[in-house]
Amino acid sequence: MVHRILLAFGAVGLAALVALFGMACGAAAPTPTKAPTGATPAPGAAVPAPYKGKTNPLAVTDQAAVSAGKKIYDASCTSCHGEKGDGKGLVGASLKPPPADFTSAASQQALDKEQDRLLWRVSEGKEGTAMPAFKSQLKENEIWQVLTYIKSLTKK
Repeated sequence: MVHRILLAFGAVGLAALVALFGMACGAAAPTPTKAPTGATPAPGAAVPAPYKGKTNPLAVTDQAAVSAGKKIYDASCTSCHGEKGDGKGLVGASLKPPPADFTSAASQQALDKEQDRLLWRVSEGKEGTAMPAFKSQLKENEIWQVLTYIKSLTKK
């Protein structure tokens, strides 16, 4: 049956159906979006002026920020990035490219060294991926809370 759905709707259609199923079961799903204006798939693309140089004002030791970030993450990110942040969410399994594994050393390093880039990507989404823009749903401080929570994740 899955192959018939794939033939009829393609991988994006299957991801949407999985997301709807997840929402029916209480999981949040990403909002499908077209490629955001200003976003680019190039890994080394320059961070746009509104985000360039910004740093996370919240410390990973700030338990209130981590807790608030986890609530937002659970509602908005788990379906793709997984409960553990390992990129193995219900919807994420069908996405190409796959969602980021936040527990990897590279992701954890980016949380330290590329804070402005991560704020940009969460705010504006990422062209060429299923990563939606969250700037219309989350305030900048809430995005920093999510990034602070993600920073608290490590491979066990």
